[in-house]
Amino acid sequence: MNGRWFGGRQIHASEDDGSINHTLIRDYDAEVSRLDRFGEELEST
Repeated sequence: MNGRWFGGRQIHASEDDGSINHTLIRDYDAEVSRLDRFGEELEST
């Protein structure tokens, strides 16, 4: 499958060896801080 074309796009495929954890680790405190700063930026314009 790797390198084949489908729907006008080229497919890149590989096997997962399980060594990488693909889940997103979220820092909720940083997320809240980022959203607060973004909100302040929107309100100031």
